[in-house]
Amino acid sequence: MININNIRVFTISLASPIVLASAIGCIDDSSGVVEPTFEVPIAVATGQQYSCAIQDSMVSCWGGLYSYDLDEGATPPAIPSLSNPRAIDAGNYHTCALDDAGVACWFAQDGGDDLGQTDVPATLANPRAIATGWSHSCAIDDNGVSCWGDPAYTAVAAGLVNPTVISAGMSHTCVIDQSQVSCWGDNDVGQLDAPTLSNPTAVATGISHTCAIDDTGVVCWGGFDAFLTTVPAGIVDPTHIVAAYAHTCAAGSNGVTCWGAGDETPNPDIPDFIQFGQSIDQVDLLGVSTMASSFWHTCVTTDEGVSCWGAGDFVLDLDNINAYEVGQSLVPSALQRP
Repeated sequence: MININNIRVFTISLASPIVLASAIGCIDDSSGVVEPTFEVPIAVATGQQYSCAIQDSMVSCWGGLYSYDLDEGATPPAIPSLSNPRAIDAGNYHTCALDDAGVACWFAQDGGDDLGQTDVPATLANPRAIATGWSHSCAIDDNGVSCWGDPAYTAVAAGLVNPTVISAGMSHTCVIDQSQVSCWGDNDVGQLDAPTLSNPTAVATGISHTCAIDDTGVVCWGGFDAFLTTVPAGIVDPTHIVAAYAHTCAAGSNGVTCWGAGDETPNPDIPDFIQFGQSIDQVDLLGVSTMASSFWHTCVTTDEGVSCWGAGDFVLDLDNINAYEVGQSLVPSALQRP
């Protein structure tokens, strides 16, 4: 692990998967044994091929180029110096964080088109929430909502009064405003057509579908197929929700429930290449505090640390590497309670 200016990058060498981490200890008076002090991560983010978390006022990233020298001589993507980061979100190839100085964005993977999605506007005033899409980024500040990046998706919906929650998908963005959900961007399959909701508290935007949590539970709309928006029964007291390419997950008092591709149930309508176990329920994950999902994997934070599942959850055979399995679900041990 590299730790410079409140930034941690977990690296895995070509020779062997080794994660290095420093630890601060405390002494157990009863036994004299030094026990490591564990700082609970406060936020997690998922890009297409990588993941990041905030722990102890530092950003840690793993997977993709953060963990593997996929190209000879490659170095981990640079992360800007941050001051007490408190929120983080990741798009396709870029990441944004909210800290004491405002919003900072950076590219985290090769291959993305630079459409200005990391060029944070200087006009942001006291930003308090961020969201990243495929090639655009947004923030809620004292002026309302500002978006930058791909101009096709940065024209914010008119008439917003007091937006409080924001989520950006591949090509659309949604906010909670005045106790309803308002969206803008692509609407080719109805992902902008939010139904009338009862006191929504969370909204999630995927590639082509949108979901929200309100007084009635989980509600989803849009989507290139009905399996994305058919919410399973049995989600108890949902608090968090994420939507990705072909799966959705919601956290409640009975753990994390997921649906869509990757549930290990054969479905002729779902391509095999997106079956990575990303829709397997995680009933043991209780007390979820933050949640993030990308194309083929999902991560959450709890008091026990960061947990991820889906693509990239095993040590790679570097002789047979592919674009889907690049360690994005291999959570470093420093981010999990001993």
